[in-house]
Amino acid sequence: MKSLTIKTRLLLLVGSLLALLVIAASFLVFRMNASNVSLGSLYNDRVISLEQLKHASDAYNDIVEIAHKAAGGSLAPAAGSTQVKAALAKGGARWKDYLATELDEQERTLAQQASALIVTADAVTGELLSLLDKGDVDGLRTLTSTKLYPAMDPLADTIDKLALVQLDGAGAEYHAAQKL
Repeated sequence: MKSLTIKTRLLLLVGSLLALLVIAASFLVFRMNASNVSLGSLYNDRVISLEQLKHASDAYNDIVEIAHKAAGGSLAPAAGSTQVKAALAKGGARWKDYLATELDEQERTLAQQASALIVTADAVTGELLSLLDKGDVDGLRTLTSTKLYPAMDPLADTIDKLALVQLDGAGAEYHAAQKL
């Protein structure tokens, strides 16, 4: 080392420091990329799915509310029919959007259960629409007191379970990102 000139020593020192800086910067870029991938997965796989589930659930809850308003006389049957059709279309669209996402095994199982429950809820909603179109308020009262909740409550419970799966998945993704 004594045979090296000061200029050479300085160049080696600066070169070594620059090499360390490039290595550190490369590592930071790699970590930032991994964090972005994790954040993108969290948003696309969990947050959007949670929003879709919320809108689907809200649509079926709206149907229950509309049925009660029409049965109670605070909503005209014709207006109720229009609102139920809109809620049914919204709920169906959001549910299809949710099913189009990438589902894990637990989600697939619950989604299959919910899909079967949606068939039942849609059948009762069909009866509701028929009664609304006829203006049969007595039939609406009977439907809301006998068939509506047995069809809608299990669906709401299953969608709530799916929402909890989304929250658990988001928590797991967060903890995995913390380990990066």
